[in-house]
Amino acid sequence: MRPEFDSLKDYAEFSKYYWYRDELIRICKDHGLKSDGSKMELNRIVEAYFSGEKILPERKTARKRKAIVTDLTLNTGLLECGFTFGNIFREFFRQQTGEDNFKFNVDMVATVKAVKENGDENFTLGDLLDIYYGKKVYATYDRSALQWNKFVKDFCEDEATKVFSERLKAAAALWKIVRESDMEKKYSRELLDKYQDIIILSRRKVETDMASTKEYLDFVLEQLSELDEISYRAMMGEYILYYRGRVFGGIYDDRLLVKPVPAAVNLMPDATMELPYDGAKEMILVDDVDNREFLCELVEAMYEELPAPKKKV
Repeated sequence: MRPEFDSLKDYAEFSKYYWYRDELIRICKDHGLKSDGSKMELNRIVEAYFSGEKILPERKTARKRKAIVTDLTLNTGLLECGFTFGNIFREFFRQQTGEDNFKFNVDMVATVKAVKENGDENFTLGDLLDIYYGKKVYATYDRSALQWNKFVKDFCEDEATKVFSERLKAAAALWKIVRESDMEKKYSRELLDKYQDIIILSRRKVETDMASTKEYLDFVLEQLSELDEISYRAMMGEYILYYRGRVFGGIYDDRLLVKPVPAAVNLMPDATMELPYDGAKEMILVDDVDNREFLCELVEAMYEELPAPKKKV
């Protein structure tokens, strides 16, 4: 079993185990440390903590009101136009690249986040295009956070795992065993052979205990970890998902469903509509949960079309 954080002696011991971003956020908050940023940044804050340095939370400043988007050019400042990963900007880059199915990549996501955090008014849409083509480097996505993704990919490519009707859920059960141990965070056939009976038993227990698994929630949160202010709320065995305080979807019976706002419909025109539970309104089923870039783009694009949370009286 993975030990409690406060029982760990140093960063080397901490690094033997896998920590999800929401776990790192909770650790940092519990110890009075800065608790926002990417998973890589949170790991650095924890590393500094073990070295005797406390990186404290920054004082929050009010969000600047976004400028009205008018005519976009390659010289337009990213901050000046209030850049988002929504349809307007996706169409702009589609025209610039000539790619009908243009998609933002993770380094573009990481760069936009860094530009906004740095308040870099000199960074333009042309610079972001150079990031897309690999001509410039501003900020790169921490691919060490993809351990879980590679684990799932290798698990599903193994012919021996075809015995499981729902391989993603089986992979999540095996991953839970691995991540809570000091074992190497890699999939192997030997690992499957050793824990196959435990996987089967854990899946049976999940099916009788609750509708959605915490492992699947953790997987989705990990996929969205490049976006700040992603949160969730547990409700009757399911999970409601929020982005910057607005509900964009949820996890129901280990399915990622999102609200059918126009941006989501445009990005997934052929997606299936499903009921989250009996008596509820239909939502869009997200099939491409393995595509981290797409999920970040989807949620960012949906944000402006989501209803704002009701103010408490």
